[in-house]
Order: sequence, then C-alpha cells, then structure tokens
Amino acid sequence: GTPRPSHPMKDDWGVQPFPVDYESEWAQGRKQWEVYLESYDAWLRELSRLIEVYKRKVEEMDYEESREVYQGKYPDAPEYPAA
Repeated sequence: GTPRPSHPMKDDWGVQPFPVDYESEWAQGRKQWEVYLESYDAWLRELSRLIEVYKRKVEEMDYEESREVYQGKYPDAPEYPAA
C-alpha cells in the first residue's frame, strides 16, 4: 500500500492544532475518521518527543523558570473532521 504521510516535527508549535492532511496520497479512498486517527497517532508521538526534549532542557531549572521554557510549545490535538 501507500506509505503513511509524514508529519512535521517542531520544537515550538505555538499551541496550534496538529495538522491532518486529508489530501495526501495515503488519505485518498479512506474515510475522514481514518485519516484523523492516523494524525492523532502522529500527534501522540510528537507530544512524547517534545516531552523528552523539554525534560532535558529544564532538568537543572527551578519550576517557574522551567514553565517559561516550555509553556505554549506543544501542539493541540488535531481537529476532528466536520460531520
């Protein structure tokens, strides 16, 4: 079959929703909820990656300082398709 789409990786998402590409080659012929779930899975992987990135960056910082480093950097969940 067609390989799954690649998803962006950023260290600062600015609290924007994780993208869902309904126009990708992989998405053609699939139901919208399938494409959404694939992006949701990629979003979970990106959250895990960012948690590790920021955990390392704030290791030696106090709580208030560390919050400023990672606040607003994580993506929101992908938007569910309209019915």
